Amino acid sequence: MLSDVAIRALKAKDKRYLTADGGGLYIEVMPTGARFWRFRYTENGKRGILSLGEYPLISLSQARQWRDEKRIALLKGESLIKKPSLTFEVVAREFHTKMCLPKTPRHAQKVISIMTHHIFKHIGHMPITDVKAVDLKKPLELIELQGKNDTASTARQICGQIFRYAIAAGYTETNPADALIGALSPVVVKNRPHISGKDNIADLMRRIRGYNSFVVQRAMLFSAYTFQRPGEVRHAEWKEIDFDAALWRIPAPKMKMKREHLAPLARQSIELLREIQELTGDGQYIFPSVRAPKGDRPMSDATVLVALRSIGYSNDEMTAHGFRGMASTQLNEQGYNRDVIELCLAHAENNSVRAAYNHAERLDDRRSMCQDWADWLDGLNAD
Repeated sequence: MLSDVAIRALKAKDKRYLTADGGGLYIEVMPTGARFWRFRYTENGKRGILSLGEYPLISLSQARQWRDEKRIALLKGESLIKKPSLTFEVVAREFHTKMCLPKTPRHAQKVISIMTHHIFKHIGHMPITDVKAVDLKKPLELIELQGKNDTASTARQICGQIFRYAIAAGYTETNPADALIGALSPVVVKNRPHISGKDNIADLMRRIRGYNSFVVQRAMLFSAYTFQRPGEVRHAEWKEIDFDAALWRIPAPKMKMKREHLAPLARQSIELLREIQELTGDGQYIFPSVRAPKGDRPMSDATVLVALRSIGYSNDEMTAHGFRGMASTQLNEQGYNRDVIELCLAHAENNSVRAAYNHAERLDDRRSMCQDWADWLDGLNAD
């Protein structure tokens, strides 16, 4: 065993060397003459070394005491191996790969875009264990200063999901995003703009039928007849259409609520699909991108919006999503059952039992209403 006299007598050499005290404790003498305490240990068959400080700042008795504490910790099953703390960005990208990419491409792109543009540059480099609520709040407040309260709220929700994933994976123990619930500016919910009123809808349908691009025109008419979400229309594939049953089976991964949706197709929708099938039927998508002649890429999300602008509608008057609001408003005014309308819109059903019941039992009601809706639209310009 070492003594203070023996330690002070240790001379520097050309190369560093170790002198043992016992029980895994060593003193390392550097070529400069500096002396450092080291503790060697074995944990789960793996060897490790801890640095306990420099002598004489750390005395012999202190070093022995710390050595004994570490040995006792090992006997209790505690780990001495220091696990490197992953950065927030590393964990966020792992979360994105495992939890977001398997979902819809649009959702995955939205998540990584918000993180890249607003969050990573502020806290991405920080060890995830070090991120506090105040650290996360700063980039969220910068988003709010741009007037993007909705984006700030979404970013906080995504960060909350990332931290919950990190906790489950053992990367951290706290979720600072939860502490920010209610700490951001409230989101003002705005109804999506859409055309309403019989005469205005008649004018919209007339303008759509006069649009000069066959595929885009049919995409707008299909949106009007089916009133499904723009992303679902753009990504509609021929394999999803059951012509015999007059049904569009939208798979769960494409749906917002991640449940398969059966969209009844009115006679007009079937006729429309038969017409466009001659042009795009050999490809994957019903409404392909103009830049994908083989039909292996869907129409851009801006295509219908640009078309609506070109026929005279501003962003405050009508959007691609507005076909849903237009149908919902008009069908409610016409006295159709609200539950049937909501089912056609594929809105969330909180009661899973009731949702399953509706899915199985109200298809005929939905089919009848969708046919009435398509007939009503066609009849607007009958004169």
